[in-house]
Amino acid sequence: MPLRDPTVTAKGSNFIDVMNALETQFGEEASRKVLERLPQELASALRDNNVLVTKWYPVAWYAQLHAAVDATLDGGRNMARQIGHDATVADFNGMHRLVGALLTVHSVFAQSHRLMGLYWRGGTIERLDLTASSVQLRFQHWPGFTELMWEDIMGSLEALLELCRARYVQCARIGPTGASQDGIVIEARWTE
Repeated sequence: MPLRDPTVTAKGSNFIDVMNALETQFGEEASRKVLERLPQELASALRDNNVLVTKWYPVAWYAQLHAAVDATLDGGRNMARQIGHDATVADFNGMHRLVGALLTVHSVFAQSHRLMGLYWRGGTIERLDLTASSVQLRFQHWPGFTELMWEDIMGSLEALLELCRARYVQCARIGPTGASQDGIVIEARWTE
């Protein structure tokens, strides 16, 4: 398990993938309206293609992007999860195609900290329980994450499992609950 980094950052591909998923699902006009709701620095970086796929950016920017999507399209948790799902499918059919071809359902969980590291730097992930058709993962020390971002993560996890040919995949937050957003326990269930 990687050491905890007190600074959580998001890879540029996260932002680009969200904007691409938005444009695919809702069109160019929706993307433009989302950009209008963002703080100037982030909006300019995205509009001018200054967010680079392999560079790291503040987690607060990603939270602001999800908040702007929600405020613009009133999509809530379901939309955040769908965006995470669609962005992950696009990534593993594109730039991470080779990695995706090698994954199995169980290797996803054996390598969960490495897979998270493709997109995020900072906190930790611990596999609590793994069976033939379910897993529990504990994410800790992810300050700056919001409810919408956790939904994005669950959508990404569902997409990864589907790419590994799991069927009827469902992720749910099983803990902790309350005001703290810097950690979560997610349970994923599926059939093979």
